[in-house]
Amino acid sequence: LFKIKMASAFQILCKRLSYYCLVLACSAMYIFSYFVNLVRLFVNGKRCITKNRASPPSCLVKPELGVHGYLTLKNRNDLKIHYVAKGKPGNPLVLFLHGFPEFWYSWRFQLQDLSDDLYVIAVDMTGYGDSSKPQNLDRYHVNEIAEDMKEVILELGYNSCILVGHDWGGVVSFSVAHNFPEVVNKLVVVNVPHSRSFKKASFKQLWCFTYIYFFQLPFIPEWILSSNDFSLLNYIKSMANSNNFTASDLEAYKYCFQKGGFTFPLNYYRNLYNQVYTSRGPFKKIVPPTLLIWGVNDPICLLESGRLSLEALENGKIECIENASHAPHYDQPKVFNSTLMKFISS
Repeated sequence: LFKIKMASAFQILCKRLSYYCLVLACSAMYIFSYFVNLVRLFVNGKRCITKNRASPPSCLVKPELGVHGYLTLKNRNDLKIHYVAKGKPGNPLVLFLHGFPEFWYSWRFQLQDLSDDLYVIAVDMTGYGDSSKPQNLDRYHVNEIAEDMKEVILELGYNSCILVGHDWGGVVSFSVAHNFPEVVNKLVVVNVPHSRSFKKASFKQLWCFTYIYFFQLPFIPEWILSSNDFSLLNYIKSMANSNNFTASDLEAYKYCFQKGGFTFPLNYYRNLYNQVYTSRGPFKKIVPPTLLIWGVNDPICLLESGRLSLEALENGKIECIENASHAPHYDQPKVFNSTLMKFISS
């Protein structure tokens, strides 16, 4: 028994050491790359000063996007969740969960186009936008956020919904469907793999996720993401169809993160050690019918990881969207909406 305990302790120690080595190595790489780019900006005279954004851009208050509201989750210590809703309450509920670094506005094309026969709601997830921002780091564990979103469904007066999540919203959606399958009629996950796929992930896919280790550092990621007038948010415009992400849209994102900061969204990443390295118990497949929608040109979450994720689904399939990158819902919104509606009505 003593030998078994020692072997287990040694295994945990090795995991921790390998984890911290990866954090340091990846962080050094990203910090070096950032300073090289910063020097280039100074040399070329393109250094920007972060401007103050005191009021929201007009695109955030368009009436055609829906009605803004707040939910107070009494079972979650009165957590406040901001949302935008469109459609008739009582129609089937479709709840949209955004990714990083985003907020409710990333679902603007779905709010506008899918509300005829559905009640569509896009939330600011915990720690984002106008929703509450708990100070405790552990509060951003994916299971905690999943319980928040389960309470959102119930607080809206529904027993269940069609749950749609992109990127981190997809990770949370997997967790909701796993922990609370009774509240998910159908599940749609967009361009993010199930954690089960990492066991067979290629080196190329794992390399694409090295930024996650950099995000484990305190303070420095926030500083870099906010510097040069939030210039790293410009990467969103590098998607396949950049016409669907205008200068006004970019201002909306900068307004949101200048107001709320990056610390709380980054705390999702900072809980990954507890989520991945310390997880216990037998694996259980996702039970609700599930559709994976994948932009095939995604440079972050490769299509191979989407196909591997099917192994984690009891009843799942994948639909690929051509000429779309990491965010097909605003890269190719018409194709995305058609694919989503076909699954909902099937």
